[in-house]
Amino acid sequence: MRHDDPASLRPASRPRALAVLASFLFVAPLLLTACSGSGETSGDPLVDARNEKLANWRRVDAVKAAWADADPARRASVRESLKDQLWSHQTPAEVRVAIIDTFAGDTDPAGLADTRNELRGMLPVEPDREVVSAICRKVVGGQWTEFGPSLVRSYAREVEKVPDEKRAERIAIQSIAPGSTPERVAFEVFLRPPEDPADAPVKLRERTRQAAWDLLARLDPTGLKRREWLDGASLDEPVVRDMRRLLSDLRVVPISGGEITWMTSLLNPTNTSAAAWLAKTTPVIASLRPEQAEGLRMRHLEPIRWAATNRSAWMAAERGELIAELESRLKNREFRDRGETSSFQRPIPSRLRDWIKHLSWPDVLTILVVDDAMRSPQAESAIFPQVDADQRDDTTEYGGIISLRDDPASFARFVMYMPRGSERAGDRRFFAPQELIDASELALAQYHFHVQTWRNSDFAGPSVEDLQFASRFGRTCLVLSGVAEGRLNVDFYQPDGVVIDLGMIERGK
Repeated sequence: MRHDDPASLRPASRPRALAVLASFLFVAPLLLTACSGSGETSGDPLVDARNEKLANWRRVDAVKAAWADADPARRASVRESLKDQLWSHQTPAEVRVAIIDTFAGDTDPAGLADTRNELRGMLPVEPDREVVSAICRKVVGGQWTEFGPSLVRSYAREVEKVPDEKRAERIAIQSIAPGSTPERVAFEVFLRPPEDPADAPVKLRERTRQAAWDLLARLDPTGLKRREWLDGASLDEPVVRDMRRLLSDLRVVPISGGEITWMTSLLNPTNTSAAAWLAKTTPVIASLRPEQAEGLRMRHLEPIRWAATNRSAWMAAERGELIAELESRLKNREFRDRGETSSFQRPIPSRLRDWIKHLSWPDVLTILVVDDAMRSPQAESAIFPQVDADQRDDTTEYGGIISLRDDPASFARFVMYMPRGSERAGDRRFFAPQELIDASELALAQYHFHVQTWRNSDFAGPSVEDLQFASRFGRTCLVLSGVAEGRLNVDFYQPDGVVIDLGMIERGK
């Protein structure tokens, strides 16, 4: 397992935080110089700093020499030249770290201010963990408190094999905000993200707010802390008013950043279809028993609303009774496990028995409603023509939404949304178009296909990217995978990583 920081995390003071961050960086050159090249120096440090044929250590020396040799009049031009390399992901991390160290040692107040501004912009989008750690080390050493929002945005990005408690961003946050916690800092950034300058080419305020909420989805997965903090938050911000209303009327709060956009659309006074839906849904949610409301999320609201009208026995049932109903349905079905592939090396369990302890009453009811939809006559008549269209198109995967109607004869609708041309990345990737996401606010679930061939068992079930999408947008999702001619395996998955194989559906049955 890779870590940003191999030492124990106890950043109670700035020196301790610096030592923790530095412990990784001091050994990094031993690893990076193995990638060195060869070549002759030119005698011009700026030229040598860019020379890809030179060994990394020579380029590092060139960076230091270019800065040391520049008189005050030339220092600005040297800075701009080195900035280009600092931002370039083609520049070796060792060289970029040397530039960061050089800039951070600038004794000119204007130069140091420029450095802090550059690093504050880099951090949220920087993919190299070596460079991220170097920036965080400077934040800790200089106590650059203005980096809070940038650290939160960077921390919001998940990093494979680096646990949250070992992240360099967390260490830096704890150092510059010693009287708080990373969760509380993220919540404060959510409440008051920095204002965008009037001439800013990219508007980052709402992006920062959503990133803060995405981070809290990991640090506060149940939403309990956020509910508590929202009670004491000022109502000056419209998003806070919306959250308080959602909690009061529907007993939920958005868990992920994507759910904030969903909430805003639902509560928009100009959204007449949502207003009509809210009028039906609010009294149903208010009537839920405590057990039924435990673990309630935004994705549960529509299946509960529909079940209240169309499956009244389920609404009266206890969690155990719903699980028994689902077990009875799945007992004699045929299932197909995902094989080991490059995109999913360790398939996760997908049987109901593996997840029973993790499923809330709303989860189980939602699975039952989804299963009803997938076993309806409308499912076969809509889905297999869409599969045929997908198989004719090798530029992307297809997908859509399932919406519910209070019509026993035709209650499920399967609506496909064509991916945009710019979002087609091959026949093994699905990019949900914005139109699909927008149309999902009142939907039961989203779905997409793995049907490159009918014999696609190695790709049956959700990929890592599929699970990340569900988590980011807070949605109930399905993937339908071809396993034999005219046969699809149906896998249900939800934002917390639960995957339930619902068995096969077949053309003509």
